[in-house]
Amino acid sequence: MERLNTSPFCFICILPYPLLIEELHRMVRWWLDKGLDGFRIDAINHIVKMENFPDVEAPAHEKIVSAHHLFSNLPKVHDHIQNLHREVLSHYDIMTVGEAANTGPEEALLYVDEKRDELNMVFHFEHISMDNNNKGLESWEKTPWKLSQLKEILNQWQTKLHGKGWNANFWSNHDQPRAVSRFGNDQEFRIESAKLLATLMFMLEGTPYIYQGEEIGMTNIKLDSIDDYRDSVTHQFYRLAQKEGWTENRIMRAIHQSSRDNARTPMQWNDHSHGGFTTGTPWIQANPNASWIHVESAEIDPNSILNYYKKLISLRKQHLVAVYGKYEPILLDHSSILAFTRTLGNEQLVVVMNFAATSAHLDIPEVLADKSIGLLLSNVESNKNETLVEDRLQPYESRIYLREVIPC
Repeated sequence: MERLNTSPFCFICILPYPLLIEELHRMVRWWLDKGLDGFRIDAINHIVKMENFPDVEAPAHEKIVSAHHLFSNLPKVHDHIQNLHREVLSHYDIMTVGEAANTGPEEALLYVDEKRDELNMVFHFEHISMDNNNKGLESWEKTPWKLSQLKEILNQWQTKLHGKGWNANFWSNHDQPRAVSRFGNDQEFRIESAKLLATLMFMLEGTPYIYQGEEIGMTNIKLDSIDDYRDSVTHQFYRLAQKEGWTENRIMRAIHQSSRDNARTPMQWNDHSHGGFTTGTPWIQANPNASWIHVESAEIDPNSILNYYKKLISLRKQHLVAVYGKYEPILLDHSSILAFTRTLGNEQLVVVMNFAATSAHLDIPEVLADKSIGLLLSNVESNKNETLVEDRLQPYESRIYLREVIPC
């Protein structure tokens, strides 16, 4: 059979009874034999439940109680994944990535350590949960996130998995609001901040994942009425918030921030009706900004977000240090700059990013004096010929430098 040109196929693992496991293996083989390149496995760390399904008592002040200890990351889950790997996955040249919420780097190594024969990567959610500091309904109201927290999370995952497992780097998926609206600035600095977010994901150790529309800087949508939303979870929140006495304005403001439908509007291909997605009636309406944020215009603009993504991809292909280089954080105490190095052999990347809408002073003494350094890529075109002399990063500016080092 001719090999299909496909993306990894998403499937949901079912309860691991012996007969169902046999059916699962048969189904996985069926797809792999068609030429699939791999699988994104949904909620993989939740497929085993505590025996006898015990109840959990909610504290008096909580209406909803977390019971992750009864169904998340239980030891038997690894038995089932190793069995799947041994019986099926190991016989194909493929990749696997599992969704694993509520998983830290130490727990992740049980899934991705190369010696354990389970998965290639897992999606964790620590960095995209930084603005969910509240519980219950209030979690829909995003709270300001801190760059110091992002640094701490990235440092843990990058250092603890290095040499043992592989990271899956992402900002967006079908369940999350748009990254540029959430972690960037989708107004004055939409283009710059979208490029900055891409720079971080592509320059970290691991595989970068791009969610549809992220590569052109698609934003959250603000629909006028709950009737315009399709996501069942959004409608459930709306009903519960009404019962709690929230005002309509407060409810809709939270939905505009957090609804999963932010990521589910039609892909914006051109400035035609519905963003060129269909000539019919789409499941949910396209974002009105599709008239000017779309693929067609991005392809012809050399400075577009889309073409910046292509430059990042090219950079990773040309410089192995961007793929395999060891990560080391720098400027840890800086309030707005996130910076790190990647080192492989005698090559080192120096990556600096300003996560602020104001300019920031850049000062890395040990690097400034190095005459071998050169700028590889910046998301601000005017900096193409600049070197790392004491200067300032513009709002949401990112720079990638290459320098020669003497291996230890």
